[in-house]
Amino acid sequence: MGDPQLQDGEWEMTWSSQIVKKDGETKFVVDILLRLKFCITSTFVKTGSRTYDLTMDDAAIIDGQFGYPVELESKFELGIPYSDDKMRIARGYRKIVFVYLSTDGVEQK
Repeated sequence: MGDPQLQDGEWEMTWSSQIVKKDGETKFVVDILLRLKFCITSTFVKTGSRTYDLTMDDAAIIDGQFGYPVELESKFELGIPYSDDKMRIARGYRKIVFVYLSTDGVEQK
């Protein structure tokens, strides 16, 4: 199995979801309260066999069809100790470990 990759597709955690696009972008969506969601997009650049530099810089609070911009920027290293077509384990912001499950069945290539 080679080095773990940030695979495209939709990935979910209990309290958030992540969409990874082929163009080096990700989108994180977190359910906050009732209908409110926090959404932030980021760009990533591969820096090592298992690491990426992430820059998060476009955030908003979403209420139905309306979005309210939030001034927020964060840069950190994202490590991928394990990834396959069903599960990804990542270590990111403040060294927190995240476990994602694939929701669209995209296979690793």
